[in-house]
Amino acid sequence: MNLQHQQKVDILKEFIIDSDIFLCVNATHEGVIVPQNHKKNVDLRLIFSLHFRNKPDFQDDCIESVLLFGGVPRKCRIPYDAIWGVIQKEYNKLYFWQDEMPLEIRKKVEKNSPQLNAEEKTDEGDKQAFPPSAPKKKPKLMVIENKKAEPVEKDEKTAKNKSRAHLKVLK
Repeated sequence: MNLQHQQKVDILKEFIIDSDIFLCVNATHEGVIVPQNHKKNVDLRLIFSLHFRNKPDFQDDCIESVLLFGGVPRKCRIPYDAIWGVIQKEYNKLYFWQDEMPLEIRKKVEKNSPQLNAEEKTDEGDKQAFPPSAPKKKPKLMVIENKKAEPVEKDEKTAKNKSRAHLKVLK
């Protein structure tokens, strides 16, 4: 296993230990084995988990696992060079390998998220992109209508009839 693949495996294993992950895969890449109807997808998202019956097998050049597609189990083989991103929704973590990101995806990302272009060099030399986390603001509350509350009827019979006003008696 080369150094670049080992670094990718380390990141994938770090993400998958905590929760399920979505692998962003370029299914058009040579060596990818997925169902035929997904072979033309450059932005294929595959879910991997250590809780699945068929756990992912991290090999020297790829990940192999049996995944379900529409409830049908299919053997999949994903070379590390075809993986361009990993997303872990539960902990809001993501990692992109922009050098391996398909051009179509890179253009969409640059068009929709200019702040995502900020690259951060890691010690290993990989490129890492994280969207800036904006502080969550509390919604502003405002008065829509300033009406006084109507008095609640104390007569139980009248209140009962009003609560069933939408019902009809059938004979």
